[in-house]
Amino acid sequence: MQEGAGPLRVQALSRLVHDDQLGLFEQDICHAEPAAHAPREGRHLAVGHLAQAHAPQGVVDPIDDALGRVGLSQVADRQVSTFSRGMRRRLGVADVLLKEPQLVIMDEPTQGLDPEGARAFLQTIRDLRDEGITVLLSSHLLHQMQAVCDRVGLFRKGRMELMGTVTDLAQQVLGSGYHIQIQADGPVPTLVQALETLPGVVDVQPEDHNRFRVAATRDLRAEAAEAAIGAGGRLLELDVEEPSLDDIYARYFEEVDHDSTD
Repeated sequence: MQEGAGPLRVQALSRLVHDDQLGLFEQDICHAEPAAHAPREGRHLAVGHLAQAHAPQGVVDPIDDALGRVGLSQVADRQVSTFSRGMRRRLGVADVLLKEPQLVIMDEPTQGLDPEGARAFLQTIRDLRDEGITVLLSSHLLHQMQAVCDRVGLFRKGRMELMGTVTDLAQQVLGSGYHIQIQADGPVPTLVQALETLPGVVDVQPEDHNRFRVAATRDLRAEAAEAAIGAGGRLLELDVEEPSLDDIYARYFEEVDHDSTD
């Protein structure tokens, strides 16, 4: 993710994968020139980029295989002009899959999609990950990136500032990765002390109506419940709030901008 607008530039990828193992996702594949030998418009965009040398071994029709992997088998005979924007994006992924890539690069892949189209496309990205394909995403839609990414990086002025899991970044920037909400009847000082002694707890804040907000480095719901009961409390409610990439982004760049003006 980048701070500010602008295209994503990736350099020295040849050191990571060979060119024939790199897939560049094209959002507007529906505007590509059709192959002269393509019999069906629903397929010719992919056929036009197909190199038989890279066809998957044992697959009778690599195009049908690619369309099936992105959920477009049932519409293979339809004209691309009738496809929704989300379907065209998935057709673009099918085109990339014909190269059997190890790494796929996508820049703002869900931009312009309605909520249902975005949801379906994010599932396509998860499916690629489950197949063992690395997907490099660039986007300002941080909540979507958090939903699909194993690791995230924050860019500022073209430089990588932070990189890691969302939980790791939350601990670095926010001081804790999880916020546990617990409600329990009992003596407040005793409950606070019991919660504060748990390994991994960063802070405990009592709130109204016998509620406690526990900042921790990991999900400690089970331990917090056991500690509250062990301290003589009666557990009424227990929940956890996972760290938000939006909060991490806002806090980090707020601190960076503040430091730069000092």
